[in-house]
Amino acid sequence: PTPDRPTEPRTIGELAHHLRVTQATVRNWERVGILTPARDPATGYRVFQAPDVRDAELAHLLRRGGYPLTHIATVVHQIRTAGGTGELSSALDDWQRRLTTRGLAMLNAATHLNDYLNLLHRPEPQHRP
Repeated sequence: PTPDRPTEPRTIGELAHHLRVTQATVRNWERVGILTPARDPATGYRVFQAPDVRDAELAHLLRRGGYPLTHIATVVHQIRTAGGTGELSSALDDWQRRLTTRGLAMLNAATHLNDYLNLLHRPEPQHRP
């Protein structure tokens, strides 16, 4: 185990702090099925084991990439049940394609905007009598 990946269980506060998100965000991820923490039988508190932390880290990365929670829940479920990352790889490839397409479209739009602004600021031609 490394300091970033301790093997001991984490509380919701510890997990939220680790990811730099709010506890409400972690609870929301649980509500939509992204996380499925165990409960401490004595207190009822959520207990996040190493696989839960992995799922939360993945959810956080995909969320930052603009993925909706329903898609993230599907990806996490696929990884949990299939024991592999094929779905994750596909999702990341799709995300990269969408980012590339969006970036190219923005560059193209910026070029057209620049051309238009240059036309607006072009001096009027002088007419000779």
